[in-house]
Amino acid sequence: MAEMKAVARLAWVPSLSRVAGVLVAAAFGVVLGGLLATLLAVHFFGYRIVTVQSGSMEPALSRGDVVFSRPVNINDVKVGQIILFDEGRDIHFIAAHRVVGFINLHTNITDSATGSVTTEDSKLLQTKGDANPTQDANSVDASRLRGRVWFTIPGAGLVLDHIPLQMALFGVAGLAAACWLTLELYQRLGRRKRDPGPPAI
Repeated sequence: MAEMKAVARLAWVPSLSRVAGVLVAAAFGVVLGGLLATLLAVHFFGYRIVTVQSGSMEPALSRGDVVFSRPVNINDVKVGQIILFDEGRDIHFIAAHRVVGFINLHTNITDSATGSVTTEDSKLLQTKGDANPTQDANSVDASRLRGRVWFTIPGAGLVLDHIPLQMALFGVAGLAAACWLTLELYQRLGRRKRDPGPPAI
């Protein structure tokens, strides 16, 4: 009876290791798939990943926070939302500030040939950093709008302060793929050892 119990316990070992292997492989697959989806979204669909470099939006955003944004039409932006936009004249950089108001412009355009007048409506966004005493001097038009903040990872940029974010994502994706392949190879070698196949004749 004692020998049968020992055999039963040993029989659980391979199955538990297989379950653990499947779970780890699934986790690596999810991480790798998520990273690849992020890279595709950034390169082809207008999503952005930036690191906050100043304290102008504290306490909502602090230096070192990683910000993920998604594309947005200027007409869909609402007061209170945080947007990314091009800032600066000689040196362009991405700023992340809160929308505090709108300016609606109506431009009358006269056709010189027919004399008919058409009206074009456009929208400007007034922005302000939460920690700044005054709102930004320049309003944001559609050509400078780069997206609306989707979610943030607090402090993650401090670790990657000297590494470009996209390079870091490629590195993490490569590491996840290498770990996944190593696990698959280890499991295949383990199965061959447990099941060497029929004996040679």
